[in-house]
Amino acid sequence: MFLMQRLFEPRGPLVNSEYYPGWLDHWGEPHHTVDAQVAAGRGQLGVLAEGLDAILALNASVNMFMFHGGTSFGLTSGTATAGVAWVNRFCLGRYWPEVGPQVTLYVPWSILKRGQNELLLLELESAPCPAPLTCAATLQDKHVLDGPTPT
Repeated sequence: MFLMQRLFEPRGPLVNSEYYPGWLDHWGEPHHTVDAQVAAGRGQLGVLAEGLDAILALNASVNMFMFHGGTSFGLTSGTATAGVAWVNRFCLGRYWPEVGPQVTLYVPWSILKRGQNELLLLELESAPCPAPLTCAATLQDKHVLDGPTPT
C-alpha cells in the first residue's frame, strides 16, 4: 500500500493524505451516493473499511478526503470542467488531470479589481493553433455561486 512512498522516503511516517470514502461531487454534475444494500454487504463501504483497517494496522496516518465539507466551493470539491477559471479566496494554481494539459485555473479574488481583468495564460498545450504563436483561449464571466462578492 505504501511501497511508492517508501521508495522515496524510506524512514519517514506513512501518510495517506487523500483517502476517499466515496466519490467527490463537482458543480453541475449529479450527486454521487452509495446504495444502502451495497453498503450493508462487503460492497463499497466494506472495501473502504478494509482499506482503512489496513492503513491503521501499519500505524499510518490517514486523511478522509472530502468526508464532509470541502473548499471555498461550499461543501463540494470544485470542478474539473475544461476551460474554467475559478475565483476564490485562497487557491492560486491549476488543476492537473492525470493525462493532458491543465483544464481549470484558480485565481484568488484579492488580485482582481472591479470591472474587467485580464488573465494571461502561458500554457496553451493542445489549444487549437492555426499558426505558431497565435494560440488563444476564451474565458467567460459566469457566476456559478451565489456568495458574497468582495467590495
